[in-house]
Amino acid sequence: MVDALQKDGRVDWSDIKRSTLTKTISMLEDLEFIEREVGYILLKPKASEFVLHPEKRPFLFAESAKKLKTFKTFVEILEAHKDTKLTLSELGTKLQEMLGVNWKDSTAETNAKIMLNWARYTKLAPEVYDSTGSKSVRGKAERNRIQTTLHDSSTNNSKEAVK
Repeated sequence: MVDALQKDGRVDWSDIKRSTLTKTISMLEDLEFIEREVGYILLKPKASEFVLHPEKRPFLFAESAKKLKTFKTFVEILEAHKDTKLTLSELGTKLQEMLGVNWKDSTAETNAKIMLNWARYTKLAPEVYDSTGSKSVRGKAERNRIQTTLHDSSTNNSKEAVK
């Protein structure tokens, strides 16, 4: 996207799987960074500001993400459990309960993983969840280890999708 802004306005999507691209564009629209029109993806001012001002990125992302029910709910869960760190599985279970959705366990955990990454990036994660390590937080025995990156491009556009 940065290259597109600096050059002819066109983004090279050739190296991105179609399903990943569809999910990414949908999420950028939900975050109010883009607007779709037939044949075009229009950048909103927030997207330009995000690209041009790296120091503002966590704030701009947080501003948009907090408008999404799933993320807002997830941050509330983190705050409620700021003294005792829950595993990704536990976070995912609590998230699906609070949202009233019926996700597979793996979907709940993946969504919790994505939301935790967002909370860290936006500086909204309580200190107990802000540390990083080398392994995923999956079971109670691994409660104190957390993944180095939580980037996951596998959110989906079905009823199980993070919105």
